[in-house]
Amino acid sequence: MADWEIAIQWENGGIGEPVGVFGQKPRVFNTSQVMLGFMAIYNHTHKAKYLDAAIRSGNWLVNCQDVTGSWINNTYMGPRSYHIRTAWSLLELYKIVGEEKYHNSAMRNLAYTLSLSEENGFISNTSLDDPEKPWTHLIAYTLVGLLETYRLIDDKNNKLQIMSVLVNAAENLTEYYNHNRSSQSYPCFPGTFDKNWKSNDNWSCVTGNAQLEYFLRGMYYQTRYPQYLECADKVLEDLKTIQILESANGDSNLHGSFTGSFPVEGKYCTYNIPNWGVKFFADSVLQKIHKSKNYLG
Repeated sequence: MADWEIAIQWENGGIGEPVGVFGQKPRVFNTSQVMLGFMAIYNHTHKAKYLDAAIRSGNWLVNCQDVTGSWINNTYMGPRSYHIRTAWSLLELYKIVGEEKYHNSAMRNLAYTLSLSEENGFISNTSLDDPEKPWTHLIAYTLVGLLETYRLIDDKNNKLQIMSVLVNAAENLTEYYNHNRSSQSYPCFPGTFDKNWKSNDNWSCVTGNAQLEYFLRGMYYQTRYPQYLECADKVLEDLKTIQILESANGDSNLHGSFTGSFPVEGKYCTYNIPNWGVKFFADSVLQKIHKSKNYLG
């Protein structure tokens, strides 16, 4: 997989989608997430080609960053708060090679992202569809990106500000889950939240559920607040109840998968089975199994 990603990497270091409705243009978000894979396999194999690919991508990201700290061009819909995951990727690269431009770029984006945060932990400019009601998929992208950024930086003032945002978000999520789960017709969280952490949805974004579970468990490892672990455990058990373990027509290709929404006609990946939902569920299960030490201290 990593070798294939190198094969489709643009000469400028960017990475896009070789097929599909979005065309072949390199994208900021895609590039940064593939970078995480390059660095993970480099750390495992120590083969220079994977680090070289990550460096090419990192250079492209730095060069196309806006002066505001956001990424405007080479994106799906302009600057978004979930690009903090791009800052995370650059910090991982800085950790390996020690080149300040990656750290500086990440910190500029962190400042931009924090400027979008509300006192209650909600972060605006996240949605691709309805600005007032972002999917939990994108909310969780942003929260996990901030949590990983927190792990990788040393600046105490920024760490305090990040943790304040994350704790407020985690408190609102756990409160919503504990108060509403038993009365909902779907498992876990609603498909979207507004800026007050309210929702009137009658469906759930399954991918977002898995990501929010990962976030809450990660917050427990960081804070040791038991309510986050308790909520994460319940969400993971809820997710297991809707995993497709056998299909009506006996199609083995569906075994282990998740629909995009629950029920399937919900507004996220309607009547689809996205592979990334399975990926994020696997992340959650693995984090629970290994109780990742990345979040300790």
